[in-house]
Amino acid sequence: MDPVDFIVVGGGISGLVAATALKANGRRVLLLEAGPRLGGMAWTYFNDMYACEAGPGLLCLANPAAEEFLRNFGFLSTVNHVNRYASKRYVCQGGRAVEIPASLPGILKTGMISWGAKLALFKEYSAERSFDPDETVAAFVQRRFGAECLEQAVDPLLRSVFFGEPEKLCAQHAIPWLWRIQNESGGIVCSILKRGVRSFFERKFINWTGGFSELVSGLDTTLKPDAQVGQPVESIRRIDGGYEVRTQGGAYQSARVVVATDAGTAGRLLSPLLSTAGDLQLISRASVAVVHLCFRRAAVKHDLEGMGLFIGRSQGLRTQSVLFASSVRPGAAPAGHVLLSARVGGTRHADVLQMKNEALVKLVFQELMGPLQIHEGPVNYSVVRWPGSIPQYERDYDRVETVCETVEKECEGIHLLGNYRGGLWVDDCIGNAYLLAKRLMGAG
Repeated sequence: MDPVDFIVVGGGISGLVAATALKANGRRVLLLEAGPRLGGMAWTYFNDMYACEAGPGLLCLANPAAEEFLRNFGFLSTVNHVNRYASKRYVCQGGRAVEIPASLPGILKTGMISWGAKLALFKEYSAERSFDPDETVAAFVQRRFGAECLEQAVDPLLRSVFFGEPEKLCAQHAIPWLWRIQNESGGIVCSILKRGVRSFFERKFINWTGGFSELVSGLDTTLKPDAQVGQPVESIRRIDGGYEVRTQGGAYQSARVVVATDAGTAGRLLSPLLSTAGDLQLISRASVAVVHLCFRRAAVKHDLEGMGLFIGRSQGLRTQSVLFASSVRPGAAPAGHVLLSARVGGTRHADVLQMKNEALVKLVFQELMGPLQIHEGPVNYSVVRWPGSIPQYERDYDRVETVCETVEKECEGIHLLGNYRGGLWVDDCIGNAYLLAKRLMGAG
């Protein structure tokens, strides 16, 4: 095979977006994916008549570059806007689902936090700013809002994204929007009130009727026949004029290689080129299982009008969160039925991934019976496991970015992408990949 302009290693969302943007600009691209399909965790499958998302269930459009990419490539014309549900969320407290207030009157009326905690919220503007780059989420939230707010609000919400511990996660990287508000305006609560509490919660949440697989399929169509699955990369080595990327199926050459894999794989492939790259294998990662439970609608008393239920560590449960999947995506469940997608595990309960499917389903069902008032077992279920899939943006995260920058500087033509760099959210992965592709196209 003749050399191509770019080889993209990894066919998850990051790799797909980068390859698609490069090819659309006339570049010769080859994408190599180790697994049997493209998309990574972005994968929609059918279990009987239920459309299940194996990974993320919603896309939050907070990244301008991601929105630009999706618009330019026609993916925004077919989306479902689910803001009506996204602004309504619940936390689990004492075995009940308690709605998170999304307005100033709601904050005053809620029994979710005590009056002492409410007072701490409104005194937050007087808290000292901290520019400590290693300040943890726990220290940040306690300093500005108090310990009760951390346990009852922030921990449940953060746990649904990172599945990690706020005492280890780095504030400026795990909650960058709050970190920026603190540095720019000082008072976070005042800034949110000026914008409106509801507008803060009502970000642009979207999905597709065909699920994330609709997005992946569209990207795959653009790339064909230049995307190959079942091609795990064995090595990347320097050659005259660039690099040779070797798989069991052959060797491919290019002056530029985009490594869009998980951090561990990137470290393993690149450490022979530069030993520093091996440090990427040391990034802490959380494991999670997605448990889909299908019920008759009459079996669930909760109205399920909202995004989902978020469960903090104070509740002592191993279920981290539940997406009301059939509420936020039309057609996810047949008429008269509902689909709930629970996330289980995380750094605190990684052992649950070793449980058999039947035991794991039983565990989740028992933990959700009370909060969602479920009085009848599921009519169907499925389980997807993602071991080591969630990188933890912990206190030494700046070291990760330093390693990435060093690799790209010392190994000219190598570029790194992935959810371990620049944001864990899907829109960050899309936006970062699109921006990289635009820089590479500008560089010729």
